Amino acid sequence: MNTRTDDKKRLDAYLASDEYKQHRVEQDERNKRLIFNFYNYQLKDKIKEMLEHDKLKFTREAFEKTRSICSRVRSILGLDYEVSLYLLNTKEKHEPEDLVVRDVYINKGQTVGDADVYVPSLGVFESCQDVKQDHYIVGWAHSHGSLPIFHSGIDDLNMQMMTLYQGLDRDIELDLIPEAAITRSVKISYSVVFNAENDDEIAYLSLFYRPFGVKKINNDCFSLHDIDIEIIDEVNGIINDQDNIDKQIRDRVSPNKR
Repeated sequence: MNTRTDDKKRLDAYLASDEYKQHRVEQDERNKRLIFNFYNYQLKDKIKEMLEHDKLKFTREAFEKTRSICSRVRSILGLDYEVSLYLLNTKEKHEPEDLVVRDVYINKGQTVGDADVYVPSLGVFESCQDVKQDHYIVGWAHSHGSLPIFHSGIDDLNMQMMTLYQGLDRDIELDLIPEAAITRSVKISYSVVFNAENDDEIAYLSLFYRPFGVKKINNDCFSLHDIDIEIIDEVNGIINDQDNIDKQIRDRVSPNKR
């Protein structure tokens, strides 16, 4: 008997077997997950580095308009209700990676309570249609009425719904594996919480991206980070008269029935 020939036959049979094919598939999956992990670690590091230099810029007139809206909701609706707003940047002045808030927009179709605000999908769509010609939506703001300022779990969900397809894209180059360097797009938007008491506002930067290996959108795709607000003195002549604001509140904001 030729032992070498028999060994070769057994090896050839194994290499042609379903068992070996399954082994290769499993090995390829392990290698892919390992590469994904490398990229995800570098992606998080690059995002952390980006956040160290990021802050939210608000023109003074847009900031004062936001505060005015939060206060007028109380006066018009009679209670300390919340309110939902889009944060806008004008296309005329927009530059790459520029997230300056130069105006705000009261979302259509919203129902509000003293501890919640809801904008239905139709309201989100109509609001986006209203502003898209002249503005970019760079984030979302809402008031907590007379309640303290913080970002609740419900706020997290609202933020995701209101800005999932808004904000700006930033490309991050991942070169951990030089011969396989790639670019990953990260969507940036902001969330700001005000209240009718004009307490100090808080701002968050929201990131949306799909980690490597994640096929469906889930909570791993979102992250929220505290950032500072910087007020800049830039005049754009936005509409900020009380009569106009009051009419928009009456047309777009309804107390919930609870």
